[in-house]
Amino acid sequence: ALFALVRRRAVVAEVYDAMDAVADLAVTSLERADRTKASKTMLAFLLTYPMGKKRRKHHLGQLLRGLDYAYEEGRCAALDSLAAALRALPARDVEGHADAFFA
Repeated sequence: ALFALVRRRAVVAEVYDAMDAVADLAVTSLERADRTKASKTMLAFLLTYPMGKKRRKHHLGQLLRGLDYAYEEGRCAALDSLAAALRALPARDVEGHADAFFA
């Protein structure tokens, strides 16, 4: 249901807030299928939702923090999500956050 809201660009504050939990699920869920769904939802959100530079940096930072997750499956999921985001986002958006990725 959240994926459908994201795809339809239903711009409400609750969706932005829910994406914090979705980013966590993309890394911490015990089920691979749930991690995959959360990652796809997060990517759709990053690509389609209107957001300022600060908010985008926050959400990309969540994916980066997932690289420190205690379990390998979660770290790999975070890396996959981050790689998908870097491939899909426009170069200007990636370059704008290069300091976070390549520090």
